[in-house]
Amino acid sequence: MSQAFNLYRLQKIDTQIDQINNRLAEINHILAADENLHKAEELSQNTKNQLFKMQQNLKQKEDEVQAHRIKIETNESSLYGGKVRNPKELQDLQMEIASLKKRLTILEDEQLDIMLPLNC
Repeated sequence: MSQAFNLYRLQKIDTQIDQINNRLAEINHILAADENLHKAEELSQNTKNQLFKMQQNLKQKEDEVQAHRIKIETNESSLYGGKVRNPKELQDLQMEIASLKKRLTILEDEQLDIMLPLNC
């Protein structure tokens, strides 16, 4: 092929690149000026932040629930294990287990309250 033809093709490609760059600049200008897009991006970021906070809160509640379950199991094994023989200590263990179970129920309810909006 001749050098002139190659130069013509190069010029044509260069012209297309200029047209594409101009159109891209127009689109970027339109997007930059679009208030709805900015509002949507801000709303999206706020929603992501809220989700992150809720997930952290849920993780904290899960850890609390697990700690209470472990404490209940430990106390029940002490209560029924036969190592503790003092009636007063046994009664205290029973009362503590009852208290822990009540608190566990409350924590599980709080955990569910956190989980409900996450599933919607």
